[in-house]
Amino acid sequence: YRLAKQKHDIDILNRRMQIYKTTIAFLAKSERIQSISEDEYYEWLSHVADAEFLFGKEILDLLQDIEGTAAAIIL
Repeated sequence: YRLAKQKHDIDILNRRMQIYKTTIAFLAKSERIQSISEDEYYEWLSHVADAEFLFGKEILDLLQDIEGTAAAIIL
């Protein structure tokens, strides 16, 4: 049981870390080139789609703020 729990916890951590890395890369590129393409925006959205199952409300609120700002930039 403990081994299965540890594996599950590590899997969750890895999925969270992937969302973090993807978001940081998205923000860094956006800041560097001062724009966001529609393709980059939708690619980022697809990478963070399961965030609501992995994070609490505070992180989800931050991701929604990023999403709203990015959407406003590309529109």
